[in-house]
Amino acid sequence: MTDIILESERLYLKEFTLDDTDNFFRLNSDPEVMKYILPPVTDINVIIKSIKKIRKYYTENPGLGVWAGYEKHSDEFIGFFELAHLDNTEEIEVGYRIHKKYWNKGYATEMTKVLIDYEFNIMKLDQIAGITHPENIASQKVLTKSGLIYVTDAFFYDSDVKYYEIDRTKYKMIGKLNIRNNVKSK
Repeated sequence: MTDIILESERLYLKEFTLDDTDNFFRLNSDPEVMKYILPPVTDINVIIKSIKKIRKYYTENPGLGVWAGYEKHSDEFIGFFELAHLDNTEEIEVGYRIHKKYWNKGYATEMTKVLIDYEFNIMKLDQIAGITHPENIASQKVLTKSGLIYVTDAFFYDSDVKYYEIDRTKYKMIGKLNIRNNVKSK
């Protein structure tokens, strides 16, 4: 395994390299995966440019980025997860894109929770945002299960979106409630 950035119970994240080009191309060229995002990518050179841009972002924004996600037990590429600047803002958004083979396994929620914890406890940031297409109900569920709260409809990345967020205070409160609930259930 290369250098792991973050890990959850079943997944790990690492920096993208050009070795990930084929995996990233397959993900971004799948019409079902891209249904609510962008038209599927048809030119692998677009992916190569994207990976180079992602690598530059690592250098310019230490601790943030778009990371390749892998399943621990199979070591297979499942998609990507990100903590990066929201479209032309200083806000940090959590995001993910996963191969349909790995949908409905709880992976998006599992790693999104790890990313939120990382942002508040390691990066010491005060707020995190999440956006999703208004019709992407599955992604909306991931964001709410991860603790983000719907705020408003908005417009980012040249598209109408649902905007979610959570701040450090709400995050700490949710953590205390989860601890309290776990104690009661024992």
